[in-house]
Amino acid sequence: MNKQNKNKYFDKEEERLIKFWESVDLPEQAYEEEIKKYAKIFKDARKKTEQISIRINKQDLLRLKARAMEEGVPYQSLITSIIHKYTKGKLKAI
Repeated sequence: MNKQNKNKYFDKEEERLIKFWESVDLPEQAYEEEIKKYAKIFKDARKKTEQISIRINKQDLLRLKARAMEEGVPYQSLITSIIHKYTKGKLKAI
C-alpha cells in the first residue's frame, strides 16, 4: 500500500498522529507502557461511540468492502470516516 492511499481517509490530525507513531523508536519497556496508556485512552474514547444499524444496498456494501480492502482498513472504519468527514463539511454530497 503506498503512502498516498494510506492517508486518503485520514484528516490532518490523524495523519499527524500516524506520522508521529511511525517515527517513534521507544525502548521495549517504554513501548509497553505507552501501549497500556493509549489502550486505556482508546477504550475510554470508544465508549463515546454509539452502535447503529442501517440498511444498505448489497452492491454498495460489496463496493465499500472492496474499497476498504484496497485502502487496508476495515470497512466499518471506512464508513465511519466517510460519515465523520461529511458531518465536518469536508465531504460534499453529490
